[in-house]
Amino acid sequence: MKKLICVLLLSVFFLCSCKLPGEGYIDADPKDIIEAVYASVQDSGVIDDYKTMLFYDTVTAENELYYMGVNGIEYEAATASEPEFQPCPYSFVIIKLKKGADYDAQRKLIEKNLNKSKWVCTSCEEALAVRYRNFVAVIMCGKKTADALESAYLSVMDESYGIR
Repeated sequence: MKKLICVLLLSVFFLCSCKLPGEGYIDADPKDIIEAVYASVQDSGVIDDYKTMLFYDTVTAENELYYMGVNGIEYEAATASEPEFQPCPYSFVIIKLKKGADYDAQRKLIEKNLNKSKWVCTSCEEALAVRYRNFVAVIMCGKKTADALESAYLSVMDESYGIR
């Protein structure tokens, strides 16, 4: 019985002392992450409808509502990638949250407030906010493209920064 209790206590100790997956702070440039994601899906055809028209925009206090769906997010830097002309709804934003912010609460706030109809006369099929440590990817587009970008984003982050 004593051995069983010792094993259980040691197991609990080791589980509690390890960082939970997805926790921790990464210091990276959001634009570099977008470019890495695009490079990883380059041959898949999922962004073919957009890639010739894409431009990058720095997210600021003046345009964060448009890109994130909400003002007041605790972020250090964010970069958006959208078509210069909107033939179809597409937005891919990488947000670097401030160190010490409640990362999951910020992600939930963004996801709750995403506006699928932010484009004139059209709306997107999917609107996701995907967190990896202190980064949130906002993906707004068709379902097939959103699924591919989400998968590529998580894969790029895993390859570059370790296990989620």
